[in-house]
Amino acid sequence: MLMRSCNEAMRALAYRAAFVADVARSSTDRDNRKRAALRLSVLTPIIKAWCSELGQEMVSLGLQVHGGMGYIEETGVAQLLRDARITTIYEGTTGIQARDLIGRKLIDDGGRGIHALLEEIRALDPTLEEAGEPLSRIRVALTQGLAAAVEAMDYVLARHKE
Repeated sequence: MLMRSCNEAMRALAYRAAFVADVARSSTDRDNRKRAALRLSVLTPIIKAWCSELGQEMVSLGLQVHGGMGYIEETGVAQLLRDARITTIYEGTTGIQARDLIGRKLIDDGGRGIHALLEEIRALDPTLEEAGEPLSRIRVALTQGLAAAVEAMDYVLARHKE
């Protein structure tokens, strides 16, 4: 179930980015296109790095299911592991994606695009609060994650010239 939920999360984020790309390319509203292009520029390094790293981890878990047989070529799992590993290299290493996110998407525009994304996520809070107990743990984790992200961004923006 962990593997399935992680795969669903990666797909959902990629599908969201595909939608945003369509809006950036095809919206009849110029301002809407600009907002979507900014959002896509922020999502791109996040998706590339997160999906590559998490995908590799999920294949590794799949290998564990097979035990020693997973390394035998007839199962096909060893090839999946190699394929997953290469995505962190040829899609731009995780370090390159991090530099893109921090350098171009945070420092160069003062965090405008990232702050807009975090504000959209923060806007989910009333809905999560209204849902009550079933989503309370998600709400707490999201609130803590947002606070940590804002703190990290503010730290980088304040000290990047050092």
